[in-house]
Amino acid sequence: MWAGIVRGDCAQAHNTGTVRISASTPVAVHIFPLILARMRQVLPDIQVELVARKIGYAASKDLFALRTDDLIVQWEAVRAGLGIGFVANYLARSDADIVQALPDVLRIAPLPMWLVVHREIRTSRLIRAVVDVLAGALPGAI
Repeated sequence: MWAGIVRGDCAQAHNTGTVRISASTPVAVHIFPLILARMRQVLPDIQVELVARKIGYAASKDLFALRTDDLIVQWEAVRAGLGIGFVANYLARSDADIVQALPDVLRIAPLPMWLVVHREIRTSRLIRAVVDVLAGALPGAI
């Protein structure tokens, strides 16, 4: 899973400024709001720009009765009973009516999540503070 790129405009002496976080749409919708709300309590002078990105893979369209390039649409289609789909565990756990299909046959290894910081701003106290909060919170959220 791809978490994002962290960029920032900063006042290095204090943890103040703006940080842009790019994330896949499901991560931006289902994981980051709670983490960012907690981060706001610890780092109140940091403003966050959360940018959701569509990330997907090509597949032959005749294999599917419903096709979408939006993971949130896919999730809602699964929840509506239109069929099965691949969803992240953090989404599946959010709905008690979702049942894992073929748990003993189909095992998918966890996908990695990266926090990426531009070399030029890696030493910024602002960026370091945000990365530390995200690195501490994301493993428990996914």
